[in-house]
Amino acid sequence: MSGFDDKALALQAVQNGAQDYLVKGRSSGELLGRAIRYAIERKRAEERLIYLAQYDHLTGLVNRTLFRDRLTQALARSKRKTQPVGLMLLDLDGFKTVNDTLGHDIGDQLLKAAADRLKYCVREVDTVARMGGDEF
Repeated sequence: MSGFDDKALALQAVQNGAQDYLVKGRSSGELLGRAIRYAIERKRAEERLIYLAQYDHLTGLVNRTLFRDRLTQALARSKRKTQPVGLMLLDLDGFKTVNDTLGHDIGDQLLKAAADRLKYCVREVDTVARMGGDEF
């Protein structure tokens, strides 16, 4: 919201990332309310996109991308504080057979159950990630 009623300034503001340009005293309550609703919707959509980019859609676990970031941070912290880092990679043996014989829905249930058990076994500050397929 600005006190300046200048179309060139409004255009420049939008080109530089502003979502809208409202002029004080010239905007109705309805227009302001709509602008606020759109801003809230955009923020929610942005947060959803970030979540989808960083978390596995099936298990809700951190995905490989976010895991790599967290591992990099943990290794840097470990180096600074001269403390060890624990890392474990798990693979579900026979998972392909489960999918092939019982179907993908059962395979998905198995992945979710494995994810839940792994989360239960670690501290809140630890990261459990699905690396892909049947690897955690």
